[in-house]
Formats: sequence, C-alpha cells, structure tokens
Amino acid sequence: MHRSMLSILIVVLLTPLGILLLWLLAMWGAHQLAGDRIAATDRPIVARQQRTTAPVVVPMSTRSLYVAYCAQCHGETGDGRGTRELDRPARSFKDGGFSFGNTPEALYRTISNGIGGTPMPGYADTLSADERRRLADYVRELGPEVIEVDASATIMRVTDRPLVVRGHLPSLGEGLPEHPRGVITASPDGMSFQYTVGDTVQLLAVRQGDFVERTDWTDRGGSPLKPLGRVIDLLEPGRPLLHMPEGGTTRHLSGTAVESDRAVIRYRIDRPGLDPRVTVSEWGSAATSSIGSGYRRVLSIESTEDIALRLQLPDRFPVVDRLEDGDRTWVIRSLDGQRHLAQCIPSGSYDEDAGMTITLLKDDPTTIIELTTLFLPEWNDTMADALKEAE
Repeated sequence: MHRSMLSILIVVLLTPLGILLLWLLAMWGAHQLAGDRIAATDRPIVARQQRTTAPVVVPMSTRSLYVAYCAQCHGETGDGRGTRELDRPARSFKDGGFSFGNTPEALYRTISNGIGGTPMPGYADTLSADERRRLADYVRELGPEVIEVDASATIMRVTDRPLVVRGHLPSLGEGLPEHPRGVITASPDGMSFQYTVGDTVQLLAVRQGDFVERTDWTDRGGSPLKPLGRVIDLLEPGRPLLHMPEGGTTRHLSGTAVESDRAVIRYRIDRPGLDPRVTVSEWGSAATSSIGSGYRRVLSIESTEDIALRLQLPDRFPVVDRLEDGDRTWVIRSLDGQRHLAQCIPSGSYDEDAGMTITLLKDDPTTIIELTTLFLPEWNDTMADALKEAE
C-alpha cells in the first residue's frame, strides 16, 4: 500500500517537469530551423547582386572608331586634312584616294596590314575583324559614289583561301622583259608574289591589293595575265636569293600547291655533276609591326646530303645600318634618304658581296628560313629600338 502511494506521488511530481522539458526542446528545434531557412534564402540574393553588378561592355560606334584611329591623319570628313603633321598629305577619301582599291576587301586588307613606308600602320593586332570591316565600309562611304561592275568572268579574287595562277606575265617596267611562263601566288591578306618559272625560278615582284584579271581563255594566242595589285617591291632580275657558292646553279619549277592558308611554289636547285638535289618550298604573306609593314618570305629547304647554299639579299639600295638582335639580323637600306627598307635574316656572318652561307645537313634534312622585309617611313634611334621589339 505504501509502495503504490509512492509511485503515484513520483508520477504526479515528474509529469510537469517532463512536459516543460519537451516544450523547451520543441522551441529550440524551431529556432534552428528558422535560422537555416534565413541562411538559405540569403545566399541566392547575394549571388544575384554580384551578377547584376558585372560591367557591361558597349562596343564603339563605327564613327567613334574612325575618329579614334583614322581622323587624325585623314580628317574627320575624310578630306585628308587631319591634325597630325605628316611628311606628305594623307589620302583624301572624299576624292577617291585609295592606295590598293576601294572594294570592301581591299580596304579591309589595307586597314589590317597598313601601307609600308608611310605612317599608316596595320591594325590587325589592335582592332577586331568586325571593327576593321566596319571601318572599311565607313571609309568607302566617305568616297565618291561607287559604280558596281560585275567582273566575275575575268577577275580572280582572293577571299579566305590562297590562289595560284600560271600564265604569260607582262613586263614590270620600261626595259624589263615579259615572262611567257610565270606564276603568281596570293595569300588571303592581300599580298601576291610574282615569279618567273621559265629558264629559272625567281621572285620578280611583291604586290599588295587585288589579285589578277585574266582573259587568256578568250584569246587563242594566249593574252597576258593582268596583275592588279600595286608593286611594293621590285626585285632584281638575275640575282636569285639562293644559289650554290661554286656557281653554275640552275633552278627548275617542281610545282605549286595550296596548303591551308598559304600558296606554295616548289623548285629544285641543281648544279651539273652534283647528284644530291636541293628542293625548296616557298610561300609569302603580309608582315606588320608598330613601325612599318611589308611582307614575309618563308623557305623550307631540304637536301639529301650535306651541302652549302649562299643566301644573298637584293643590293639595289645602299646599306646604312645593321642591327644584331639575338638569333636575327636587321639590314637597313636607304630608299630615298628618308624612307628605309629593313630586311630581317637569320643571324650569321653576312657580307654584302658574298652573302651568307647556309649549311644543310643530311641528318637534319629540313631547314626553315624566314625573311621579313619592312618599309619604314624614317630611320632613327627610336625606330631602331622599336625594330628590336618587333616580332
């Protein structure tokens, strides 16, 4: 009896404490759950705020591009009367002054590559392709009214793929011969390279602008091709770039090909009584820098035996300076006392009369030679420092 009464007393005393304890646990759990929900809702809000504060890049208008990059020389209206002081008047677009043609493609290439020997730089590394195309369209609209002519039947145009054409090439000037067997290669950047491939293979001229007009299929006798690009470099006939030191060297065309983004001309260098043959694959393209523009020739040379070749630059202009820059040498020539020509060759002992010897090894059968020619508006210490930085 006493034990039963004790049990009832314990239950009566402990039940309120149990209820209170359960209530406290429930309140603590609800508080934790609310905190988790607040933290969960805070995180997306912070993320959304970060996304909305990202800067928005607004592209420059075409007019703003023209004012920023062209107007200082060519004038805000394209009349050639800009604020920058030049050694010669800038082109007047209003009068139709376009160095390499007024087609959208020609203007795009000129803006991309610049004009060698003038203050006009190339903007291929500065402006996007879209910005350069918009500038080309804008500049074209500043000129006289363009009369569109369908020349698709006779004009060969270079777009995004190189071209090669063979045929009869006209004389390059008074007193210079025609070339019944010639080749012109063109790269998409607007450069074309004119070769004779008759008794020898030699680069005759480098052109910039449109490619070729051909009507040779309309004339049974074979009318000459008409190169359309303006000559920017005329090389000396009878002075090939590569030959063998002992003399008696001949060059014979092996073929041409279009490989990816380059048009290649291939030829052999032979000498009577010599068994191993040297083969050369050559292609060209535009070259640009902050101080001038021009062109680049790349020669891939192979030989089956150890042999020496002589590399000799054209010497029609006098050398006024030479810069040694690591693994390359810049030879500076004066064109007319103010404009200059900078020729980049591999470092080595170069003599104006003898040239430079290049040794081909049978264990290393392929030798790559890269030759860059830049036309500079002037030559001074500032230009020399900038030339060393050119790629």
